[in-house]
Amino acid sequence: VTGGPDPDCQGKYAYAGEHANKPYYSRDDNEWFIWWDVECFCWTISEELGVKTPHVWTKPDPVIGHYCPWPPAVGSPVVAAH
Repeated sequence: VTGGPDPDCQGKYAYAGEHANKPYYSRDDNEWFIWWDVECFCWTISEELGVKTPHVWTKPDPVIGHYCPWPPAVGSPVVAAH
């Protein structure tokens, strides 16, 4: 994840398991997660797996691409495959 978001959710993410019948990913320090939200049919970056904490970014399928902030989150994180 890159793109200069605030708070800083940038870093390396790796496959960490399944959530809502889709893969989810966690940052190296397990402080941030990328997961599928079945309620909004979108990928979500948040501080807690499965919970839309105050700092959240979302986007529709696929997981790769630019995410949109939900205030108070700022910036547009970019998820790329490596």
